Amino acid sequence: MRAPVRHLFTFLGRGVIGPYWLGVHEALVVGDLAPDPGEVAWWGWLTEEELPRAVGRWEFVRLWR
Repeated sequence: MRAPVRHLFTFLGRGVIGPYWLGVHEALVVGDLAPDPGEVAWWGWLTEEELPRAVGRWEFVRLWR
């Protein structure tokens, strides 16, 4: 898919691999989404109330060692 992307903000993350900068972006996609199952394990929409619980429970980034 192709969509214009807009940078919203950048923040400093602290984790196992040390401090790192992360950028948050947004894009408006018109039409159906069909992520490649070889690249994405799961995808879906979360409400604002569901997001904090998901961040505490799910692995969002996998570190390859």
